Amino acid sequence: MVKRDDELAVLLKRLAHRHRVYVRSGLLPATTGGVSGVLAAVAAELNILLRQLHRRDWQDSAGPASVQEVEEAEAVAGQVVQLLGADARWWSNRDGSSWTDVSGCTFDSLVAGTDGRRFAVLIQVGED
Repeated sequence: MVKRDDELAVLLKRLAHRHRVYVRSGLLPATTGGVSGVLAAVAAELNILLRQLHRRDWQDSAGPASVQEVEEAEAVAGQVVQLLGADARWWSNRDGSSWTDVSGCTFDSLVAGTDGRRFAVLIQVGED
């Protein structure tokens, strides 16, 4: 049986894809400063993930995802959202039609969430 804390890691690993989607999850360290402290802790985890991304050969083309992979990813992402709960806080580098680069890749999408105790960070990258 998978522990609830480990369930998040299992789900995130299902979303990971070599050269395209990088993930990180776990328990946040104890923080002070309320929401700003939690945000700083999530940002530190994102920084670790970005360093991992740049250490790997992310410029290799992995090709487009299949319809089946996209459908599975959507289902797993829904499970991650459910696991973190309705009170979770979420951040992204996209806001409507605007986007802020976070990785230095031609394309990237960042999603980070936390329930204040656990966190999930996912970044999808691509080059043209």
